[in-house]
Amino acid sequence: MWDVENGNLLFVCHEHTDWIRAVAFSPTCEFFATGSDDQTIRLWNLKASLNDRNAPGRCIGESLKGHTKWIWSLAFSPDGTLLASGSADHIVKLWDVSDVKKPKFLRDLKGHENEVLSISFSADGQFIASGSADKTVKLWNVKMRKCTQTLKGHTDGVESVSFSKDGRYLASGSKDATIKIWDLEKDEKDKCIKTFDEHQKQVKSVCFSPLSEELLVSGSSDSNIMLWNVNKLEYIKTLEGHTDIIESVGFSHDGLMIASGGEDRETRLWSVSEQQCLRTLRGFTNWIWSVAFSPDDRNLASANGDGTVRLWDIEKQKECCLALKEHTSAVMSVAFRKGGKIIASSSDDQNIKLWSMKKDQEGSITNLVCINTNSEGHKDRIKCVCFSPDGSKLASAGYDAKIMLWNVDSESNPRLEECQELGRHENQIWSVVFSPDGKLLASCSTDGTIKLWDVTTCECITLLDHKDEVWSVAFNHDGTLLASGSEDKTVKLWDIRDIRNPKSVTCLHILKGHSEWIWSVAFNHDGTLLASGSGDNTVRLWDVKTGECLQIFNDHKDCVWTVAFSHNSQMLASGSSDETIKVWDVSDPRNANLKADLRAKRPYEDMNIRRAKWVTQSNTETELKELTEPIKNSLISLGAVEK
Repeated sequence: MWDVENGNLLFVCHEHTDWIRAVAFSPTCEFFATGSDDQTIRLWNLKASLNDRNAPGRCIGESLKGHTKWIWSLAFSPDGTLLASGSADHIVKLWDVSDVKKPKFLRDLKGHENEVLSISFSADGQFIASGSADKTVKLWNVKMRKCTQTLKGHTDGVESVSFSKDGRYLASGSKDATIKIWDLEKDEKDKCIKTFDEHQKQVKSVCFSPLSEELLVSGSSDSNIMLWNVNKLEYIKTLEGHTDIIESVGFSHDGLMIASGGEDRETRLWSVSEQQCLRTLRGFTNWIWSVAFSPDDRNLASANGDGTVRLWDIEKQKECCLALKEHTSAVMSVAFRKGGKIIASSSDDQNIKLWSMKKDQEGSITNLVCINTNSEGHKDRIKCVCFSPDGSKLASAGYDAKIMLWNVDSESNPRLEECQELGRHENQIWSVVFSPDGKLLASCSTDGTIKLWDVTTCECITLLDHKDEVWSVAFNHDGTLLASGSEDKTVKLWDIRDIRNPKSVTCLHILKGHSEWIWSVAFNHDGTLLASGSGDNTVRLWDVKTGECLQIFNDHKDCVWTVAFSHNSQMLASGSSDETIKVWDVSDPRNANLKADLRAKRPYEDMNIRRAKWVTQSNTETELKELTEPIKNSLISLGAVEK
């Protein structure tokens, strides 16, 4: 919770155990609600929390439980007696919060066929609008508690919905990069009166002004905030400043300010009248999304949340030896090509990059050069890349649910030029991996399935229904086993020896022990060990033959996103939201130990700042000279500036 006027942090709320995706103030501002990936809603006492700023936020009573998946959106009714929640379980739930100390569940609103991403109450409280990944907007009569209309027209998921002040208009923002304006007083066929398509990428958030029926703001993955006049059905202005995906925009209750939050780790406050940025609240995180060992096991590449690809010399330095920031958003995946001279990376900026690694005669890295960028294949975040065993092809996949195959045949001058679509899932793809012989490709998705593809014919040979969202897949050394990590907190081992006969594919083992979702799985190179990384902050080491858990590594302080074995099977690396990479010596699995703890330096870390003083407009010229003279002389002596 922040003080808008001066940007001061007031308090922090700690009760949730997973990501918080939704926050909503009650109309009276006496309390607020939060919704989380832990499938719960919590209510917080704002006044009590503000009275004791040295303490955590004060939670009111027990959490509201009932959703079975992530909670994406929350909205209070105008009188503050009802709370609506939208979830990845396809359901809108209504809660009675008239007595905030004893909230009650009222009813499920069912009808969507996919995740409910956004909800909004009309100003009179009679209707709820919900936007879904099923590409529709539904209108619900609150009193009758049923769907009265389904608005169709978007060609992709609806990320955000918002009612105008008078309740006549409804705005919807979609992954199809458009905003649709619906006139709810018109007949069903004529309800969509305008489609704004000025945004270049998906529209993540829309919000009407509480003061005016005509002013609408939108935020997009193209990093732009746009203002619209709905009465005139025209574009007004673009507010520029964010450098990455904008996840949320909203008006202050007096309508004088707009707040925006983005994946550049900035919250910006904007003046509506002046259409300028008033204040920026900045943060910093550097999650490790992916790690990969070089073929000689000397170096480790990492994909980092700060947009960099980093290379680490494990033996010699145990520090980052190179960090290049060519991507404009978080790097999600890295992979070494056969031979170890080429690295591929994929990013939330929708780009794939190829990097050439240079070494000196002693084998130390001297340079990393970006040699190719291609963004023609995907239209959304690219979650994963993987080279074929012979290095001739690169597979990529991500949030657009497509798998692309790229030719990278040239050894001396590799380029991502020709590509073809291998296939699709119904929802986001989180992992792709080639079989050891390069003939098959496995992919997994949040649609709950694993697909096995024939790389030559682009045919889906087998579909494995995991039922829960699947985050990671891996082949063993000879391609007879496939491992999968899932939302169900288990690792499954599949027998795929007779892959052309789907009925013969069976689940051999279900490895249980993790208490949260499993984000990454990896076999060692002889197929005897399996590693798994989880949201419970641990890495587990399993005996593949017996299914026994041999080791639990508890050193990470936050979610573990990635695990990878070295090619000689002597080391295991893991990357986490705690901004560290851990490298373990697993030559003796039952007595494994931490070999290296790698972390990139944060901004300003190790800077020697002493005798800091405030410099203000009230300082006299003499005072300013006294403050700045030592700095100027130091810069001159270093040759940083001319005298």
